[in-house]
Amino acid sequence: RNYDIDFVLELVTALQQEFCTQGFYASGMSAGGDMVSALACLRDSPFRGFASVTYRYYNKAECADAPPQASISFHGDNDFVVPVDGSGDPWNDPPVADIMQAWAQHNGCDSRVRKEKISKEVVRYFWNNCAAPTEWYLTIGGGHTWPGEEAPPVLGYTTRDISASQLIWNFFEL
Repeated sequence: RNYDIDFVLELVTALQQEFCTQGFYASGMSAGGDMVSALACLRDSPFRGFASVTYRYYNKAECADAPPQASISFHGDNDFVVPVDGSGDPWNDPPVADIMQAWAQHNGCDSRVRKEKISKEVVRYFWNNCAAPTEWYLTIGGGHTWPGEEAPPVLGYTTRDISASQLIWNFFEL
């Protein structure tokens, strides 16, 4: 394992001991989304759900022993930092659609993805009959940004049609 994962797990253990807390959720953007994905792949994770914005990965070998994990993701189709189609990605990740399909399979969902147009610029992808809910929001024209929040224009367009923060909160309340 890497030191970042170990640090997060030690922090969670300390919080559990100090405050008698349970039911943690992981959320992050960009490299933080990478961390969220890595945490979701743990066999014995203290987290109940995972939310990733502008970055998501799935590695079957790393994630094989993890139980189904509630997973929600957000990505813009004009993200030049982590391209949604995987092209130009320095990590050689596959397209986000393939990654989310792999998570859906991991979570025991039906193989057919469903689409729901939320607005002119947001599409929600989701799967039915999952052991753990799995969904992904794609922002048409969206950049490397957190939907619904302020972002420097240099990172690209940020939609106001949805709030990733509110959708993550609602998703975790399930």
